[in-house]
Amino acid sequence: MSRQRIEPSKSERWARRFRVASVALVISAVIALASPLVADPGSRAGVVRRVRIAQTKIATKPIATVKLRVPFLRQAHALSCEAAALRMALAYRGVEVTESELLKAIGFDPTPRRRINGVLSWGDPDEAFVGDVDGVMGKTGYGVHAGPIGRVVGSYRRAEVITNGTAAMLAEAIANGNPVIAWGHLGSGRPLRWRTLGGKEIRAVDGEHTRVVIGYAGTREQPTGFYAMDPIYGEQYWKTEKFMANWEDLGRTGVVVY
Repeated sequence: MSRQRIEPSKSERWARRFRVASVALVISAVIALASPLVADPGSRAGVVRRVRIAQTKIATKPIATVKLRVPFLRQAHALSCEAAALRMALAYRGVEVTESELLKAIGFDPTPRRRINGVLSWGDPDEAFVGDVDGVMGKTGYGVHAGPIGRVVGSYRRAEVITNGTAAMLAEAIANGNPVIAWGHLGSGRPLRWRTLGGKEIRAVDGEHTRVVIGYAGTREQPTGFYAMDPIYGEQYWKTEKFMANWEDLGRTGVVVY
């Protein structure tokens, strides 16, 4: 089992301060070089203001209490975030598998998106991937929810599908060395609704997106923020309140990969 727990040491804290100072010096040098080239004082002030904001963000990003070494593997298709997130979590566990293999295992629901008697009908993301993996979100493509991903994980490792998760539950999983694939969204997360051909009502969100939760700051009982590996943007840090709001719209669902 691949499990790595990172506890910040005094030397790591000093190393972080050194990196922040180094970045600040480099940015300051860039400003110094660029200033003569920026004739407009307003533009120059704008550059300085943006740099100061960037410096503040770097300086205030907290040190992780625990962070797992989950690799960043970018998604290969417009809407393949679930397969990419699964691939990253499995790679952390030492399982090498391609995104194409995972998509094949997840399966696709071929039901076309159309209106029948005024009611929008489409596939079931609780069973398979809905729509075109290279399609347009909410129009020609959507994605897949936690159930099928948990099923596929079970072919390689032990998995647990969670609903109504809590911040403490996420931190507990991470503290025990287990990454969690979490369902959220990009953008506003506008609610989407449709019915399957069998009459099942589907509750979804526009911009449905998954990330692998890999670490947290604060305590296990009260984490102040979470680190996530996004299959598009790489490593991200979310304050707990913001992460929980994003996680809420799909019922705080996830898959713990053991």
